[in-house]
Amino acid sequence: MLEICVGNIESAIAAVGAGADRLELNSALQLGGLTPSTATVREALENVAVPVVVMIRPREGNFRYSDREFRTMLREAEDMLALGADGIAFGVLDGDSRIDRDRVKEMIGIAGARETVFHRAFDTTANPIGNMMILQELGITRILTSGCSPTAWDGRETLRGMMSHPGREIGILPAAGIRPSNVKDILEFLGCKGLHASCSRMIMPVDISGSSIRFNASGLPENAHIGVDVEQIREMKRIAGNQAL
Repeated sequence: MLEICVGNIESAIAAVGAGADRLELNSALQLGGLTPSTATVREALENVAVPVVVMIRPREGNFRYSDREFRTMLREAEDMLALGADGIAFGVLDGDSRIDRDRVKEMIGIAGARETVFHRAFDTTANPIGNMMILQELGITRILTSGCSPTAWDGRETLRGMMSHPGREIGILPAAGIRPSNVKDILEFLGCKGLHASCSRMIMPVDISGSSIRFNASGLPENAHIGVDVEQIREMKRIAGNQAL
C-alpha cells in the first residue's frame, strides 16, 4: 500500500496514474499540508479510483487549537465526509502537547465508520508507545509517523518497537523522507506492508510576464508550486513489488 501525499488535483491524478494505492489530499504542502477546498476534494473523488483521505488542518504551525479553530476542523471534516472522502487525517494536542483525548473522540464521532488517521502531530509528542495505545483505545484507524524522528529511517527503531508492541492493533504508517533510494531498506527493516511518501518536486514554469509583483511568501521561487514526481512513484512501486516476491 503506497499512499502518496498530494497538494492539488493535477498531482492527485498523476500520482494515481503512476501507481499510488491511496491519496492523502492536502493544500499548501510547503506549510506541511492544510485542509484542501471542497471543490478540490470533489474533483479528486470524481477522477481517481483509489481511496482518498483528506487532511483536516486549519492553519500552519502547532497542533494546539483554539475553540474556534477546532469548530472549524469539525465542520471541515463533516464537509469532506459528506462529499464522499474515505477518511480524514488530523492531529490535536492539548496545552501540554499531549494527545487531546476529548477532541480526538469528537473527530472520530464525526467520521463514523470511515478511516481516521492521526497525522504527524504524533511525532511532536513524547512516549510513542503510550500515545499509540491511547489512540488505539480511542478508536483511531492508523497513525502516520516517522517514529518521532526527522525521517522514518532515523526513527526506524522506534517504528519497529511500535509495530511489534504486544497488543497493538492500530495501523502504523511510516512516513517522512521515504524515497526510492531507501525504500528497500525501510521495507526490509520494518517488514511493513504500507508506506506514505510525497514524491514531490518543484514545478517552475517559465515566467513570461516580466512582472515585478511578488505573491509568494512561502520560500518557493516566484511562480513555482509543488507537484508530484511520477518517476519516483513508479520506482518505489517497482522496488516494493520486487520486495514482495
